[in-house]
Amino acid sequence: MANRSWYKDHGSADQGLVFIDGKIVITGSDGSTVSDSLTYASASCLGTGIYRITLEDPYVSLKSAHLQLEMTGTQVLHPQLSGSDVSSAKTVDFLLVTGSTGAPAKPSVASSAVYVSLVLKNSAT
Repeated sequence: MANRSWYKDHGSADQGLVFIDGKIVITGSDGSTVSDSLTYASASCLGTGIYRITLEDPYVSLKSAHLQLEMTGTQVLHPQLSGSDVSSAKTVDFLLVTGSTGAPAKPSVASSAVYVSLVLKNSAT
């Protein structure tokens, strides 16, 4: 075991981390978001296969983002982080891209879900 200082609340060497987890449900008919369970954030559809998470508060930085797509059917889509500006615009953008061409696409089945886990730095220390 490494001899390091870890903060007791989440076992990290960083101070001031915030975790935002939740689920974004996407329709198959038009690819828009229909609901989300993100705490202190909301999701919207910007275009075909292009989605934005808008945070209620600004943060120093985005430490990590994990996106996992759950859907039925034979369509192969992969969630991909496409950009973030958590300090001024308070946004995290992601795409759903096809496995064959890598182009953004909407899910072909209703009620697909993207599970989101964001780790944000809340302080400069």
